Amino acid sequence: MVDYDNVGNMFASMVLGVALVCTIHFSAARAYRTAMVPIALFFFCVALTEIVYLGESVLGANMLVHVMPWILGPALMANLFLSPALWMYVRAMTAEEPRGITRHDWVHCILPLVGAGVGIGFVLLPAETRHLFMTTEVEADGLSPFALGVALSFLLIEMVAYIQYCVYFTIIMRRLYRYRARLRDLFASTEGIEMRWLGILTLVFFAYWTLSVLHVVLDVFFDTPLLTSAFDEAL
Repeated sequence: MVDYDNVGNMFASMVLGVALVCTIHFSAARAYRTAMVPIALFFFCVALTEIVYLGESVLGANMLVHVMPWILGPALMANLFLSPALWMYVRAMTAEEPRGITRHDWVHCILPLVGAGVGIGFVLLPAETRHLFMTTEVEADGLSPFALGVALSFLLIEMVAYIQYCVYFTIIMRRLYRYRARLRDLFASTEGIEMRWLGILTLVFFAYWTLSVLHVVLDVFFDTPLLTSAFDEAL
């Protein structure tokens, strides 16, 4: 019988390795710096989420939180920065004039910073409360107002993250559509410069996020998970 946990760990290790290599490669690239910085940040966020997944899988969620309770803050922050980083990369690749990350992009950091704040709130909880969060279904009546706020914030952040994916998917696809329309106005032939691969890549990411949403809904409300850990990491 296949041990799906081990298969999932194998795929997660592969993803982590690729993400780290890509982070280093794009960070060191000298050409197209306006596009290389956000895509390097994207892969760094992927690497961080995979480190947390492997830590939970190898040590167990409770042990990981016991040893490194602070890790959830960066993990939430990284998960919420994936979409903005991809958007900044697409924007840089399709801009008529070079434009990288600017001071006006602070708005894209609001949700990631909120995620980091929720992670800080989790660290401030008593150790026994953090243990309960990881091991059992916690009754709201038994929580302090602060602990209840942290628990509700985790749920809210997870829901907001999926909404965020949909919003950024929409603006990315709109950006690519306008970019291609602009190319057709300027050039008789746009073959080779439309960057269709970027649209396909965005569609693939959105399809994965959609499956993740369905997985959570089916698991929470019907106790029928859609994805195994191995299939999730393979995607």
